Amino acid sequence: MTKQTLNALARLAQNGDLLALEQLIAGCQHRIYALSRRMLGQLADAQDATQEILIKITTSLGTFRGDSEFMTWAHRIAANHLTSLLRAKASRQGTFELLAVDLDKGLRFGARQKAPAADEPLLAYEVFIECAQRMLHCLDSSTRMALVLVDICDLSNDEAAAVLEIGEDALRQRVSRARRELAAFLTGSCGLANPNAACHCLKQVPAALAIGSIQKACVTSPTQDVNDIAAELQVLNELARATKMLRALPELNAPEQLVTEIRKVLSSDRYRSLH
Repeated sequence: MTKQTLNALARLAQNGDLLALEQLIAGCQHRIYALSRRMLGQLADAQDATQEILIKITTSLGTFRGDSEFMTWAHRIAANHLTSLLRAKASRQGTFELLAVDLDKGLRFGARQKAPAADEPLLAYEVFIECAQRMLHCLDSSTRMALVLVDICDLSNDEAAAVLEIGEDALRQRVSRARRELAAFLTGSCGLANPNAACHCLKQVPAALAIGSIQKACVTSPTQDVNDIAAELQVLNELARATKMLRALPELNAPEQLVTEIRKVLSSDRYRSLH
């Protein structure tokens, strides 16, 4: 759905058009969910946050003045809500040092297991997704938000700066810092980025299955093979690897159950009482 369409739907929804409101929420729900999932990590947390953000968007729609794009305004509401959640959960932030320790444990566990099964290249992609998400959570929340908006949500620098209500220079500094931190970890610890590093997603499959961070029943169709990702990363300079790795993550759509719940809220007396 284009920016112009979303802007037009927002104006109609502000005038009480409930069909336009439902279309507006349908047009932004996947983007809000993707941001929530990358920032919060856990599926349940991301679903709860997305529903809360979408309700905030609907109940605050009267304050949308149209002096920015609707999605810039919606992303700002999402970013503020997620920042508040992350501030309350600051103790759950990971570190690159702890991640490196866990990866080393996974390598030692995998070395004691039987040879890879035929489906393990698919599982390796699931490990890649899980590990990339953990890398994101080693960044502090402000640099992570800036990086996710630019490198995953694909906002321009001026759009991301407007969402975060900071200058473009400050935005660029945050994104640059995040990329440097990710790039340093990739070069030192990730076999996809550095063939001399010991770790590789396939080697982590046994440990990931054992601790339940991935499950065979939940394997999705990979958009890329991890070896293809490695080939792309290894020809890039160090800083470009961080961006390329994040862009190799699959696009995220809001689960259908969440979409159904949002529709129920919009058609219920609860929404009318909130509006």
